[in-house]
Amino acid sequence: MKFEKTLQSLAIAAMLGAPMILNAEHHKCGPKCSGYEQKCGAKCGAKCGAKCGAKCGAKCGAKCGAKCGAKCGAKCGAKIKRPHGYKAAYVSSSDNIQKGEELFNSTALSTNGMACASCHSELKAYGASFTDDFPHKVNMASNSYGVPSIYLDEMIQVCMRGPMESKILKWGSGEMNNLTVFMQEEHKRFKNQ
Repeated sequence: MKFEKTLQSLAIAAMLGAPMILNAEHHKCGPKCSGYEQKCGAKCGAKCGAKCGAKCGAKCGAKCGAKCGAKCGAKCGAKIKRPHGYKAAYVSSSDNIQKGEELFNSTALSTNGMACASCHSELKAYGASFTDDFPHKVNMASNSYGVPSIYLDEMIQVCMRGPMESKILKWGSGEMNNLTVFMQEEHKRFKNQ
């Protein structure tokens, strides 16, 4: 439970663009990162990710913070970006929105027991930019993956790779369609609250 709370806090801090200090006991990059954490101490713990390089970015995603994500750069960003020629033609229906809400609340998509709702239940933990039309800058995507402007479906992929520590959803899949149309509804609700 302590680990899940740490993940949630780090995910929220990343979305808000807040500095993140990592504790070696929660770091997933192994002894290489832990050694830098111990050398630097809390003052520059966030810089640990920069020294770990792409290996850390691929494993930790948003948890390693801006330094690690910047090191990972285009390699990580390319995985969350829409494939070349991808047509974002999501089919919205009450059935698809319901299925998307079920995915939003399910831990089955993650490898760490988190669901989208772990951070975002009741319209919580969305950044102020969530009121903007997509694509727009999202701190978590920009800081951790080097993606300056992002579409909603791409942001879903950021959360899959980062806080949920999972593989991205298959582009064009039913899961991607349903989660995206549900998130479009969340976006509307957030804008109108």
